[in-house]
Amino acid sequence: MMAAARLGRRLMVLPRPRPVPGSGWLGRRHGSSLPAVISTLNAWGFSRRDIDVVIEELKGNGISEAELPTIITAMDEDGVQTFLQSVRQQRQDVTRARFHLNFRSERDKEGFEVEAMEGESVRDLVKRGTTLASFIECSCDGIMACSTCHVVLSPALFGIVGPASPEEQDMLDLAKGLTDTSRLGCQLAVSREFEGETIVIPTECHDYFDGW
Repeated sequence: MMAAARLGRRLMVLPRPRPVPGSGWLGRRHGSSLPAVISTLNAWGFSRRDIDVVIEELKGNGISEAELPTIITAMDEDGVQTFLQSVRQQRQDVTRARFHLNFRSERDKEGFEVEAMEGESVRDLVKRGTTLASFIECSCDGIMACSTCHVVLSPALFGIVGPASPEEQDMLDLAKGLTDTSRLGCQLAVSREFEGETIVIPTECHDYFDGW
């Protein structure tokens, strides 16, 4: 897993554990250190399944069993949680269907293609740093407090996703270039059904955070 591997490589720069007789479970020369590691993670509230994932990923990134206690201690509870979330996301991404979406910027009269994963929103594509980030801002981060992610769908696509919710429509009513098939990108979950259709990015947008 790429994110897990990057974190694993950063952890490798930590000092190697040096067993010291009488120093407790961190200094044992014999026997497995796993029971103590498991006990620590369990005390931090991690389930046995999550503990197994953490240990598996760390060992897969070159951390030896003897090093695990030092690494876990250095990561602390928050670090382990962040690492676990990264691993989960990477594992989920591997199994998600990937496909390409077509976009066209009305401002620049430019068309381009973006790789997407099943269930992502247009906002997710922007935040992931795809080409789309150069054309859409998503100022409010998905809370429907702006219309900077306003997009226009083809009639076919609009028929697939359906109309906006009342809350989304309230914000769309303030958008420039509103059409009958307008939607906020942050509220659109894309799928393979989007392939072959083009999502249009209007010339202008309103942004609450810039004072409209």
